[in-house]
Amino acid sequence: MQAADILSDPHWFPVHFDLQQDTLTFLQTTRDSLSKGAFLDHRFYQQTDRFHKVRLSHALNCPLERHDMSWIFHTAFCASTLMARALDVHGKTLALKEPDILMQLANTLRMAKREGRSLDAIKPVCDCIFSLLSRRFSDQERVLIKPTNPANFLMTFVLGRGDPALFMTSPLKVFLTSILRKGEEGAAFIRSLYNIFALDGTGLSKISERDALRFTDMQITAMIWQHQHEDMTDVAKMYPDQVRAIDGLSFPLDPTRHMKAASDFLKLGLGDEDIAQNANGTVFEQNAKFSDQSFDTATRDAENARLENMFADRLTATINWQAKLDLGRDYTYLPAAPLL
Repeated sequence: MQAADILSDPHWFPVHFDLQQDTLTFLQTTRDSLSKGAFLDHRFYQQTDRFHKVRLSHALNCPLERHDMSWIFHTAFCASTLMARALDVHGKTLALKEPDILMQLANTLRMAKREGRSLDAIKPVCDCIFSLLSRRFSDQERVLIKPTNPANFLMTFVLGRGDPALFMTSPLKVFLTSILRKGEEGAAFIRSLYNIFALDGTGLSKISERDALRFTDMQITAMIWQHQHEDMTDVAKMYPDQVRAIDGLSFPLDPTRHMKAASDFLKLGLGDEDIAQNANGTVFEQNAKFSDQSFDTATRDAENARLENMFADRLTATINWQAKLDLGRDYTYLPAAPLL
């Protein structure tokens, strides 16, 4: 297999890069598999052993074709995976959900910034990976990417290319309740996010490790929620014409209208028939992350109400605490102009 063949073929999906080893690893897959994958990370890779490596330096020196892309950045627990699935239409839009290589790229940039190294040296790697992810399976298809939320560090690099992006958020109570639902797993997840976001050089990074240990899991969760809104608000001020925002709670209540607006803004070119087929099909009957599980808004709302009642005191105390929290930056709940 020649490197040029792999670099030009979207069936070879980029999954890992290593600057020191000068390697770029690809996974052989299909459009259908990419479309169905809720997490394009190790959970997706376990489905095959067809990997191939090329020299990263070779890829950086190849004249890769760059296609325009669209993006969904999110704060987690806000129906972003559901939106990505709803906008995936064969031959028109391919939605790539949480490619692990973007998380690797975001962390590489984080560490370079933390160590005082120029991010310009890594920009060619960003451009290369973005170009590889933009490869299409048909001429009329546009790639829509929904990174994992710790990869929001890439927002300025993405928008600097001129691509449009949708910001999806959810209220603090929903964010807190989602972590409570996951129990100890949720607590571990949110503290992992804290350790990542604390590297960003913003308000969280100014909190000492000793002080951070004093916060409750719910307070850590509230800080993560606020940090993400601060980031998005800053970025939206820089690129106001390229960004729109949506409250993820409103989307499932009126999917057709939101999908139409999202398609138009993100330049996906979906027609009324495309939108109606997904809005009225199985997309909204399945768990967006686990397609073997059913989903409906009534069940979700009932479960949320149960948890809100069970943890009412903790939720109220945390929300009141967050209202007084100052991490040194301004933010708004909808961090950009509303989609609708």
